[in-house]
Amino acid sequence: MEERWLHLKVVRGWDVALPLEVVERIVHRADPEYAELSFQAWPLSAALGVHPDPELQGILVLLRDGTCWHAGEASFWDDGKEARFMAIPPCLFERQPPWCKGVLAWEDGWAFVADPAALEALHG
Repeated sequence: MEERWLHLKVVRGWDVALPLEVVERIVHRADPEYAELSFQAWPLSAALGVHPDPELQGILVLLRDGTCWHAGEASFWDDGKEARFMAIPPCLFERQPPWCKGVLAWEDGWAFVADPAALEALHG
């Protein structure tokens, strides 16, 4: 895929990829605004039904639509890596709407490609 991605680590070994164009900014725990913004953030781990990893530092991701998510870590996609997108059919998901559009795979890793609107709907 020719898109730029932000990878959010939810728990160790589980990354969620978002298209970079939906992201407004990332706020690190050391940022003075972190405490103020964390009250409006919802945990990405809860929406996905997993327990957060206490060893991850914690960051906030502000999306362009005003949504604020809490995740463990964030990293940008390395444009030098070649990735392959593999779609996942919506019927494979128990919960609707399906939060995952597919898997982004490269030589030494993979990430779920998230649909931000569907994740927000799961959060309620």
